Formats: sequence, structure tokens, C-alpha cells
Amino acid sequence: MMHSKFILCALVAILSTRSYFVSSIPHEKRGFSGDGTYYNPGLGACGQSSGSGSFIAAINRPQWGNPANPNSNPICGKQAKVTGPKGSCTVTIVDLCPECAFGSLDLSPAAFNAIADPNAGRVPISWDFVAVFFFNGLVGTKSGPGPSTLPDGTNPLDSSSKFLKGQPHANDNNSIDDSVDDIADNSDSEKGKTVSSVSFVEATPTP
Repeated sequence: MMHSKFILCALVAILSTRSYFVSSIPHEKRGFSGDGTYYNPGLGACGQSSGSGSFIAAINRPQWGNPANPNSNPICGKQAKVTGPKGSCTVTIVDLCPECAFGSLDLSPAAFNAIADPNAGRVPISWDFVAVFFFNGLVGTKSGPGPSTLPDGTNPLDSSSKFLKGQPHANDNNSIDDSVDDIADNSDSEKGKTVSSVSFVEATPTP
């Protein structure tokens, strides 16, 4: 009887250990693909007005969801890195594209021009949400593990850094989204996170 209990305890311990290691494996970064088109933006479904020169996008209905109040949709204000035939750019989600299929984005003329020839009108794109950090009223993005300094050699916690270029944002200072997965899941950002293990890219100004 004691022998059986010992075996059972050993199995539980092994399974617990296996479960721990499985859960500690990072989630694979998720991405989307679809059609990229462009339109002349105005007052978007998020309640924000944008111009043709802004780097913004309208997201498809399936990924927009069915919020009770469109203006407070958690996806509003999220940023996405979009890649097309010509290149990549980072856009802010500010609108809904009712006729777009899952994975598709309707871009501002400026954003579309950055990834494709405007004469094409419709191109295949791939994209993913990027995590956003807020620092001293400036907004930028993080793209994964990296150095503790910005590309201009300054510390990301140094407000004098010339690499931090952005516009004032309503979120609290020194807060950072936990992960790219959190962005995709519309999770709230957590305050007080260290930025020493994050690589930074030049911020795209918000409209």
C-alpha cells in the first residue's frame, strides 16, 4: 500500500514538473494576413478624427467585435505593424471596416503608400499587434527582447532621450503592456514594468 502511494506521489510530482515547463514556454507570436486597401479617413468608429496623412487603419468587422459602445472598444488605439509588397509601417486602429474580411485592414493613404503602390488599390498584407509603452506622455512600441538602451544610446527611462518621439497620450506614465499576446487579447497594461528587457523602435506619432 505504501509502495503504491509512493508511486502515485512520484507521478504527481513528475506531471506537475512537466506542466510547469510547458506553461513556461513563451507563446508563439500571433499574426494575421488579408487584404490591404485604403480610404479617406474622417471621423472613425472609435470617435476620433483622422486625416489622410495619419498612419491609421480601420479593422475588419470580425476582429472589431460587437462592443456596446464603439467609442470604448478595447481595440481602439491599439497599434499594428503592417507589411506589404513595398515595406512596413505601424498604424493605430481608429475605425471599423464593415466590408473587410477577417485579417484585412483598410489603411489611410499615407499608411498604404508606405507598404504598397497606391495604384494597386488592393494588396496582400501581413500584420500583427505590437505592444505599446507609455513614457512621460510619449507613445512608442516594443518589439521583443533587446538592450536596456535606446538606439541613440540613452536609457529608456531618461526623459531627455531624443529617440522618444511621439504625441501626448492619456495613459499613465511609465506603464507598459505585458506582452504582444496581451495586446491581441485586449488585456489592460500593467504599471511599473521594467523596460530593461525590451527593444524599442522609433514611435509613430498618434493622430
